[in-house]
Amino acid sequence: MLCLSGYGIARIITSSSTGELFLKIAGSLWMFYLAFVLSRLSMEIDTRKKPKIGFSQAFAQQFVNSKAWIMAISGASTFMPQFNNIHINVFLFASIFAVVGIPCMFLWLKMGDVIAKIMRSGKANRILGFTMFSLMLVTIATIWIK
Repeated sequence: MLCLSGYGIARIITSSSTGELFLKIAGSLWMFYLAFVLSRLSMEIDTRKKPKIGFSQAFAQQFVNSKAWIMAISGASTFMPQFNNIHINVFLFASIFAVVGIPCMFLWLKMGDVIAKIMRSGKANRILGFTMFSLMLVTIATIWIK
C-alpha cells in the first residue's frame, strides 16, 4: 500500500487541487464519524470465545481499510523523499514508515489491552471517549493546516 502510494496514487490524487480537496474532505468526514463513534465508547467485556482471524485475512483487510489508504496516500504526498530516483524515494519512504510504524502498532495493541483493563466504570468510559473525540478533532484540524 505504501509502495503503491509512493509510485503514483498520491501524485495522481494530489496533482490536482480538486483531488487533494476531495481527499481532505473525505478523510475529515470519515475521521469526524470515527470521533463521534469513539465519543460513545463503551467497554463491555465479552467473555465468549470469538474466532480469531488469521494473518492473510488481516493483511487483505488493510486494502479495503479507508483509514489505511488515507494514511498511505497522505504520508506519500507529505513525507516522500525527493531524490532523483523514484525507486530510492519509495524504498526510503516505505522503510522509514515501517521502522516508525511497527513499534507504534505494537504500542497501540498493548495500550488497547491496558485501557480495556482500566475501563471498568462508566465515568472512565466517558473520559476516554471525550479524550479520543478531542484528539480526533485535533487530527482533523492538522489536515487543513498547511
